[in-house]
Amino acid sequence: MSFVSTKLDPENIHATLLMDTRAPQVRARGVVAFRRLQEISHFAAHGVLARGGRGNTLSAERRRPPPARPRPGAASRAWGRRNLPAPAVTIHWTWGVQHMGQSQGWFTSLPRRAGRPHVTAAVVTIVLGASGLLACDNASGGAEGTAPPQGIVLDLDGQVAVLPEVGSKPKVVGPRPAGTEKLDAYQLDSPRQLASGRIAAVRRGNLVAISPDTPTRATLVAPASDWFMSSDGQHVWAVTEEPAATACAGTGSAQGVTAKYTAAEHETNGRPSHHILKLPCGYEPVADTPKGLLAQQTTGSTAQSGNGSRSTTRIVIMNAAATSAARTLTEDGTVIDAARQRVVWHDDNCSRGSCFNVYDTGRGKSSALPACLEDQPVGIGELDSSGRWYTTIEQTAEGKRLAVLDLEKGGCKDLGAFPSLELGDANLDTALPVAWTGANLLALDTRSGELTSYNAASGKSEERVRLSVGDGAQVWGALPV
Repeated sequence: MSFVSTKLDPENIHATLLMDTRAPQVRARGVVAFRRLQEISHFAAHGVLARGGRGNTLSAERRRPPPARPRPGAASRAWGRRNLPAPAVTIHWTWGVQHMGQSQGWFTSLPRRAGRPHVTAAVVTIVLGASGLLACDNASGGAEGTAPPQGIVLDLDGQVAVLPEVGSKPKVVGPRPAGTEKLDAYQLDSPRQLASGRIAAVRRGNLVAISPDTPTRATLVAPASDWFMSSDGQHVWAVTEEPAATACAGTGSAQGVTAKYTAAEHETNGRPSHHILKLPCGYEPVADTPKGLLAQQTTGSTAQSGNGSRSTTRIVIMNAAATSAARTLTEDGTVIDAARQRVVWHDDNCSRGSCFNVYDTGRGKSSALPACLEDQPVGIGELDSSGRWYTTIEQTAEGKRLAVLDLEKGGCKDLGAFPSLELGDANLDTALPVAWTGANLLALDTRSGELTSYNAASGKSEERVRLSVGDGAQVWGALPV
């Protein structure tokens, strides 16, 4: 809408504006300006804002074509460059009515041509929602990621329950199905929460995706023996395998090769994959990085004490087609976890000190994993979806303790001892069920029933609540915050 006024009456502003827009030339300019405001609000609602003069100052005298909308899915499929969901937006318009260079009362003054009365639309203020760009800030540890977890999803030995917040009583939303008294129909293998907020895992040979607000409904993504998340934390890769005896016959594969692997990238809505990579025999895909798929290449076996032996695996980053290795991280190692640009790996040739390292794909270098004082990280830990924080078990003089390591700034937080860690297993995936949900770490001690919540972004002291659980209980994640 375009307004022309020599003077505005603050006490009767609507009447003044109505009076000033009755002239035909004013109405014509008003239609043009209103149409332009519709265009700007349309693009803003889809996460696309015109920049510069078109986006910040709308002149009633100048007609410009609307900016072209990006085609859906037009973003490059190069490694790590994925389409991000459009942010939820709230648009606040501040109007400015100017005449002969004078700003009227509380209206905002913006650049204009002197002597030509017109209306300007002030800067659009965008309030980012919990998904989209805010999720990126949360993932990188911004101040927005300090909120405590809400809507925590648990599998309590065959029943799906939700805790509105830490300290509240669990509400069973998925009762145990009839006939499953001796098994857990909801059990997940390797559950993790993506940056998008959805929970992904393998359940009975299939990769499934679960929304934390409807945790009893699982979307079937694809058949999978294993899986890992994409480097942007939004998509998932389903891994399938064929026996090496048939798939790798006559290829001259190294001793110890057991399967030929295929990796297919999927969205979590269950649609078929359009990005399928078949790896050569001997290469097992284990993670996605901005530089390409990360794989462990079996190169042979190494004798150990007695009559034992172990497979020797080279950690490599594959080329874009996953037909050969493009870069080697180490000649003898095991990938522990990967997220975004960071890869945590174990040096299998190491026998003293800390044998865990962090590889940064952006810098192309590895460095030792940080530790708490003289403690040593042991076993298999887990990265959050941003790749900044890593939770692991540390061996101390007093026993095993849970710790959170800051891989960006090198800090460490000791979360203390847990009864489940006293059983001797040093791997989190079997000793202590954990889940990263944004910057919040949730740890469920199945021996004591304690659920611990710790926020890595704020460094606030953890909260603990005691639940009635069994050995098979799991924590899946929580509502995105």
